[in-house]
Order: sequence, then structure tokens, then C-alpha cells
Amino acid sequence: MNVEYDFGKFTNHIMQADLTEALYRGIEIPTKRQIPSGNFKISFDVKGNRSKKYFYKIYYQNESYKFPENKDTTKLHNPLASENFYGSWEDTVTGFKSVSSIEEKITDSIKIIGNPRNEKKYFGQPFEKSFSNEDSIHKTVKNIKATKEWYASIVAKAKQNKLSIDEQLILDAKWSLKNNDSKSEENNRWKRNPRMGKYSLMIVVTSETDLKKIPSCIQHINQTSPDGNFISPYWFFSDKINKDSFPDTKVFLDSNFVTVNASLNLASGIYADGLEYPGAGKIPAEGSCGWNKDLYMNAQFAQFFTTAIKFPMNTIPLLKDVNDSSYTLEEYQQAEKKFSSTALKKDFIRNTENPCANVRYDENKKAIEIINPGNKNLSDAHKSNMGIKSRIGFTYGKITAKIKFPELINKYNVWDGLTNAFWLLFQDEGKWNYRRTCNSGYTKKGDGRNDAPRSPQTYYSEIDFELVKTSRYWPNEYYKVNPDLYVEDAQKTDDIVVACTNWDMTCKDCRWYTVGLDSVHFDSTKYEIFRWDNGYQALTTRTPAKDDELFKSPYYYYQFEWTPNYIIWRIGPEKNKLRVVGYMAQDITSIPNNQMIAVITQEYHLSEWWPPIPFKQEYIPFPKRDIMGELYELTIE
Repeated sequence: MNVEYDFGKFTNHIMQADLTEALYRGIEIPTKRQIPSGNFKISFDVKGNRSKKYFYKIYYQNESYKFPENKDTTKLHNPLASENFYGSWEDTVTGFKSVSSIEEKITDSIKIIGNPRNEKKYFGQPFEKSFSNEDSIHKTVKNIKATKEWYASIVAKAKQNKLSIDEQLILDAKWSLKNNDSKSEENNRWKRNPRMGKYSLMIVVTSETDLKKIPSCIQHINQTSPDGNFISPYWFFSDKINKDSFPDTKVFLDSNFVTVNASLNLASGIYADGLEYPGAGKIPAEGSCGWNKDLYMNAQFAQFFTTAIKFPMNTIPLLKDVNDSSYTLEEYQQAEKKFSSTALKKDFIRNTENPCANVRYDENKKAIEIINPGNKNLSDAHKSNMGIKSRIGFTYGKITAKIKFPELINKYNVWDGLTNAFWLLFQDEGKWNYRRTCNSGYTKKGDGRNDAPRSPQTYYSEIDFELVKTSRYWPNEYYKVNPDLYVEDAQKTDDIVVACTNWDMTCKDCRWYTVGLDSVHFDSTKYEIFRWDNGYQALTTRTPAKDDELFKSPYYYYQFEWTPNYIIWRIGPEKNKLRVVGYMAQDITSIPNNQMIAVITQEYHLSEWWPPIPFKQEYIPFPKRDIMGELYELTIE
């Protein structure tokens, strides 16, 4: 079969996804801004018997991030292959098209789109109509008060959560608006975006007689098999087609049809969602960062607001700039002795009280600045978390960020209290974004009890880089052989721990569910893996790196290689000079398969979250001056 393509200006079969309208249309490859028709044109000829009638169909599939079509070493269909990203024509009602004449070259077109099987679970309210503002909150509060049973539940919940009724009303109104289960039937293609990486193209030409033997669920990819499962057409046409059973069927496969990558637009604005903000501070309605319809529809980043839970975080009554070395190790040690717990300034882990004031795009730097604000006086001093997140979801990929994080220690190796983090987080709590079924069950986020209730599905997924000042080793008691070899005084080192974590939510379906300290090998390097106890919901590795290496240069790269079967964490001074700092595979942890977004944060963590503890957060002063980080690039390949 002689096949020709028209890629417009993309002659090398490599292109960057146009994300201009991806928030509400989903990612389309290509768009009309890239190729005027908005499609790839494909031409091919058909050879056969003139007395027979022929039909054809075009399929595509992402080859970079997929499960094998065959189960194990057999020729049986791998159930996980139904998760692979494959598609055909946008109209799934169209099965095989007829060939008018084998004397003429066939010219058709195709585009790669989100939710290519038109699955109903990804349908819902149009993206534009999901926008809510302060009026929406007030109307919902009024509706709650007018609904007797609903209001009674709010009163009970407020008492349980130790909040005022008005506070609980606002929280529930926001949750209700965020999780509006609309009956609208629009295809939200953005809920299952195309994966980045390499795509193959498959053209199948068959006779009328052979076509009758091709199952309907292969002819129409939106249909399921009699047992209710999607069946990969790539499996069918690779293992079922042979000269004896399908003598008049020909399959053309191009394994390198197109390679796609994406780069998010940092200059598109920063959306500050009032439904996510846990405080009562006013969010700007205008400008390049704020809460308005235009930013909701177009900004590819949003301000990230950390948990509304008020974790107590008390601090010595002192303003200092740790990073400029005005706070020595001796001063820290003296503070531990000098200030009792009653002398500490009582506070809690805080979100910003001024949304948009400390996250902004700098046109000269071509970067988004993330600023933990300094404090002018002790009476109003706080340690405030800051961060941003992307708004276009992806499943799998090499997700790489070019970041200038602030330093975490000064020349005396004293910690400034921050944890720098680049992480992936589930995009939405809705059922459309649930992870695959776990037979042993997931536990609910935050419930770390060994006997916690389990559910077959969860929306929660998280993969982390956390850069923190702690020991490279886990607590001494977890080392059973020569434990004395695994002790260090982290106050005396200039190391920062690069912690790599996958939140598997205690799903035990993997072959080797490890608790405590263990190890894995990748490329002849051993990585310690650790889970605190049987109920702990994440698996973590620790790798040391020098503070100067990570933070002294103008920028540094952090990369997740997230695939269906494994996760690799890499860091490095340039994108082509990355080194592996963490590795986990499906045999030791549950790899998430739902859609996620990227998050960059500079947070004040409680020191007890990272034992052994070299520095206590309580004795790290309030920052006197701003502490700034910068995001220069976020790409997905």
C-alpha cells in the first residue's frame, strides 16, 4: 500500500501541540492554526479484485505510553490495552468507509483529539458554563439555607469541624459549585487529552466478505465487546488477521506517523479560583492574575492554594533573613534553649492572604515569579506558602520544568524553613478522573490507619519532587544491618535531600508491596524505597544533592518520566544533562493512570514530617525579606 501524507509545514513529522484552546476544547493535533484544514491529509491506493467491493478505516495510537496489546506472552487481548490512547475519525458512528474505485487514489484526513471513543463518562457541563464567581457562591449559600435538610447538615458539620456556620456554608457552597454534576451532554474532550510522544497510523483495507467478520467493537471504537470491555483495534489487526481467515484484508502500519510535544504558555495569565481559595481575602477581578471569565477560559496556569487545614506552626518571635546568613547555627542552637514553647508566636500553616500579590508573570524574565513574602513587623508576621499549578491535564509523559528555586540553607547550613516542590496532582475529583480499579482497595487520602476502610477506586494521585533539608538516611531504627553506618548530622552538611514520592494510596495489587525500608535497582544503581507503615499511603526515595548545585545556578531542570509501567525522577543543570534520582515500577507500587496537572510550590512544612529532624521549624525565624522562585519552562513530551 503506497501511502502519502500532507503535514503542511510540519515536514519532519514532529510538531508541538497548539494549546491555545485546549482548556475548553481539549488538545487537538493539529489545529487550524497549524494546518488550515485542521487535519492531517492522508492519500493511499488500493489494489485488489475489480469484481469485489472494498472498505477502509484509519486508526491512530500513542506508542510512547501504552500497555502491550497482548496479555503476557500469549496472543490473548491484554485488558489494560483498553486504556491505551487510540482513535479514528471523530464521528465514531462511521465504521469502515467504502472504496468507490480501486482505480483511484483515496484521499482522506484525520486528527488526534481528546476522548476519541466518545465515552459518556467524559461528557458533562460545557467548560464555559462551569465558571463561578462570588455571586454564584452567595446564591448557593441562599439555596442551602432555604433547604431544610441541607442546612441542618451544615450546622452539624460546622460543629464537628469547629467552624462557624457561616464559614461552613461558604465551604460547602464552593464545594457544591466545583463538583456540579450537570446533566448536560457536551463532550468534554479535555477530560481525556491526547498523550504526548510518538503516534502510529494504521490503515486497514478489507473486502465486503471480510468486513462481516470484523467485530462491531473494532469497526466502531466507541462500542464495547459483549462482555462490556473496549478491545484494542491494534490487537485485533495484529493478531487476528491472517491469509486463511481474512484473505482480502491488508493492514498498513506506520509506527512513526507523528511525534508530539507540548509547552505551556507562561504568559497566558494566572487564574485565581475563588472556589479553591480557603480564606476570605479578596481576589482581584482584573489584571493578568485574578478571578474572571477571560482568565478562566485562557490562562494555562493558576495560583495554587494549599490545604485549608490549619496545622499549628508556631515560631520564635524573631524576624531574620536566614538566606543572607544573618542567622547562624549558634544562634539557632541558642534559640532552642532560650525560647520555651510558651514563648513562641502561635500561628498555623498559611495560604496567602493576598491572592495574586505574590505570583506573577515577568515579561523581561519570561518567567512566572513565586514569592514567599517577607514581614515588616513581628506582630503581623506569618510564614506563607506560595505556588502555582498548570490547568491543562495530561496522562503520562516526560514532564520537565526549568525552575530557579530559592536556596534552602545559608553558609552555616541553617535551613530557612522552606520545602521546594515540583509535583504532579490529580486534575479533578470527579468520577471521570478515577484511577483504575484496585482489587485490594485504596484508602482515603489522609486516613493512614492500618485498618482504614478501602474503596475500589479513588481520584487521588500525586507524584512528587520535594527538596528538603533533612538527613539522607531514614530513622536509624529502620536499618537492621549495621545501623550505625546510617547516621549523619545534617546540621553540618550542605546537602539537600531530593525526595521522590509516589502516592499509591496503599493499593496492594502490585507484586511486592513493601513496608519499612527496602531497595530497588535501576541501571545498576540502588535506590532506597521507604513506607512508614502498612497504612502509609506513599512510597519515597531520598537522594542527596548539594544546595549550591540545585539553587546557585540561574535555573535547574526537574523531570518526571511517568509511564504506565514505571516512574523515573531526573534532575540536572541542562535538559540534556539529567541524572536519575529516583525510580519505581509497577511491581512495587500502583502507578496512577488518571489525568494530572503540574504544581510548583514553596511551602513551610512542619519539620516532623521529615525525620530525622536536623532543624525545627519552630526555631527558624519569620522571613524579613521576600524569598523568590521562578518558573521558566514547563514541557510535556
